[in-house]
Amino acid sequence: MALCPKELLLRIYRFILSAATALLAILALSSEAASSRYLKGVTYFGAASPVTFWNSDLSRVAADFKEIRADGFNTVILVVPWGEFQPGLQPGRINADAFARLARVCRAASAEQLQVQMRLSYLHDHYPGEDLAGDKRAVMLLSNDRLMPDWLSYLQRIQTATRGCASGSFLSWEDFWIVFKHLDDAEAGHLPGKIAKDYGYDAWINRHANQAYRGRYAAIRKQLGYYPFPKRRSPDFAWVFRWFDDQLSNRLMSRASQVLRPLSLEPRVDDDPIFDGERRIDWFSHKASYQVRSSPYVMSYWAPAMGAQNHGELEEADKVLERFAYMQKKMATDTSNRIFLEQFLFKDNSLLATQNARIKPEQLSDFLQRAALPLLSLSSGYALWGARDYDASMLFNGFFSLGKKGWQFKGGATLAQKGPASAMLPQGASITQNVREALTLRAMTKLATLRMRLTGPGTIKARYADQERSAEIGAGESWVKLSFPVANVDTDLVISSSAGDLRLAEVHLYDFTQIGDVRGTLGQPGLHLADIQELNRKLDTGGGIPSRIAAGEGDSLRLVAGVHGVERDGQSSFAWVGPRLRAMVLAKGKTIVVSGHIKPEMFKTKRGCQIRAALDGRLASVQEYRISGPVLLNVPVPEKTQGLPVELTLDSNCSLNPKQAGKGNDDRNLSFILNEINALP
Repeated sequence: MALCPKELLLRIYRFILSAATALLAILALSSEAASSRYLKGVTYFGAASPVTFWNSDLSRVAADFKEIRADGFNTVILVVPWGEFQPGLQPGRINADAFARLARVCRAASAEQLQVQMRLSYLHDHYPGEDLAGDKRAVMLLSNDRLMPDWLSYLQRIQTATRGCASGSFLSWEDFWIVFKHLDDAEAGHLPGKIAKDYGYDAWINRHANQAYRGRYAAIRKQLGYYPFPKRRSPDFAWVFRWFDDQLSNRLMSRASQVLRPLSLEPRVDDDPIFDGERRIDWFSHKASYQVRSSPYVMSYWAPAMGAQNHGELEEADKVLERFAYMQKKMATDTSNRIFLEQFLFKDNSLLATQNARIKPEQLSDFLQRAALPLLSLSSGYALWGARDYDASMLFNGFFSLGKKGWQFKGGATLAQKGPASAMLPQGASITQNVREALTLRAMTKLATLRMRLTGPGTIKARYADQERSAEIGAGESWVKLSFPVANVDTDLVISSSAGDLRLAEVHLYDFTQIGDVRGTLGQPGLHLADIQELNRKLDTGGGIPSRIAAGEGDSLRLVAGVHGVERDGQSSFAWVGPRLRAMVLAKGKTIVVSGHIKPEMFKTKRGCQIRAALDGRLASVQEYRISGPVLLNVPVPEKTQGLPVELTLDSNCSLNPKQAGKGNDDRNLSFILNEINALP
């Protein structure tokens, strides 16, 4: 039915109003973020782990958050699994208790004036009774729209549960990278080759690949009926990376951001090797996914291994700090978002990282004391992976916070009627849980540890992996540890009392302990707690941010993002700037002066070149240049920020890559020449 002109105009007006409202919301969000403090955070798992937190004891959450504040942090990150919060699919079935717990924890953080960021769609949990395991959910979500309505419903409920207390959320590439394991299996013959069609790769290639790629595979597509995934060591595998980045940063992010804002993304920061058979010929950068439109932040991660040889080397703090600065500048070049290092892994004992480069243990304190300056200069926040060390337990509801869920109670075993949640084990009683083999690290470890908090006296007995162990329990509360071989199949864990009436308050079964040495598994101060507390104080006070940055003075440009290396022209030093410069400076006066040189004619533009200067995300000065000559920008500093570190950004609308333009081998993006940034009175 045709609309009358009046109705049509009304709809157009409503559409424009809606779009304007959305734009203003984003701008307000960006402005708010720009004026916020540097984010100093921890990913919070309580006394549990990423996999078991939401079914653990939450009675100490408020006390933990007070402690986190006292350690100098202002942000907590909550990992929110998909399977545990929405175990049922098609149609979606939610876990109402999990959402209630999320709201409770979020409000507790807000009460302590802690910002809350949430990592959503975590896919490594093991909620009993979930309709589809996390790896299969990841593949289906990347491949087609069958799970999309359920997923969006899960995200919408999170938005509702955390409204008023959460500051933002993000998706992580790590939760979806399992697709590449499936591709490796397929190449080895473990899965049918048609997964390219099942995963939507064939349809994507039809829309996005160039003619040369389609031509190379035209014959095999005619034979199979679909474009196959190229071999992992083929140069064409770069198209698989492009497909993954596009699915994650465009398809999933665009849909999710319609129901949840602000929503950020942790893209893959590591470059991936591209091979020509067995020989590495190039590196693939995932920089196309570094721009995030639905949040002021792009999430990132860092460990000393990034950019290193990774032959098990122990490195000096100086060398690692230099590489840290390089990696952050590299990312900053390809994003206009603020960078939040939500995993700052200065120490990583993960079993997959045994050959990774590490900071010399005796220099870790020195590294942390000196990390404030590059962190402030090249990022807008950092967070530790874990507020404390944790045992990577394989058990669900190991604190009995959810009653008997996940356990079989036999022989008179009951839940405690008084006091903290516990299992009561009179003599001869037992509790049993089936432990999935998929949750173990048996390929890397051979030993599992059962750690229990018990009140006796009596004798505790445990059976796991066809082995039986026992221990005598004295009167009062105590911790007991028993060792077992790691099971190679799904195995029942049976815990029973062979003598006495025992109270079991907490049980962990694990084959790995994540150690960061900030706080121990019981919350006790770790080796580097004082270093982290001092780092947080330095981040609050400016951390040695300079007031003057000059191309001719040492390495003062080292911590400025978007600036190329220092060059000399006779007695004068300078550095080329890319399309965007970002620098942290201590604004000691009313004005920041930027000096340099620009050559508008090299860009062949009739409009000339424009440089826009902003302080803490707010436009402060605009200067136009139509002929070659000096750059002299006077950027006014608001009175309230005088004497404080400020973020200076310079954006140029003129940029040229000489190599791409056929004017030599210089592969840098060039905008103008910088001599000095001076924020002195």
